[in-house]
Amino acid sequence: MPNVAGTPSSSLMKSARAVVKRLVFLPTEAEAAQRPARSGSRPLWALLLMTLLGLAWWFFVPPVVHRPSAPVWCPSALIERPASRFDARQVLGKGLSDGYELAARHGCVIQDASGSHTDEARNNRISVDVSRGTITRIEGIH
Repeated sequence: MPNVAGTPSSSLMKSARAVVKRLVFLPTEAEAAQRPARSGSRPLWALLLMTLLGLAWWFFVPPVVHRPSAPVWCPSALIERPASRFDARQVLGKGLSDGYELAARHGCVIQDASGSHTDEARNNRISVDVSRGTITRIEGIH
């Protein structure tokens, strides 16, 4: 209640503060004094844990390989010997160098799709996406 001067009484203010502190679950001064001091290393532990999880994912979870259901023939144009065509899906899931060697044995060339295409007239170039050194998707035959 306000006193004669128009200011609220101090006991009413103290009880109002106590109610508000209980409503918002703030510790009292006595509770705060009894609680042990927290160390500031919790964010560092969280950062270390996230780093370890990221490294474990990178090394132990293989990249997702997108395998088309229909054959992807290389070379794409029909030539006089259709038996010499190569199903490019065989390079999926292999390393870039292994896929390049496999395709070269069948007369085709592997090229990372993110690279430049200098010889656009070829019909035996397999454009692929590479993730962490593994061929994950065939973009097309050019």
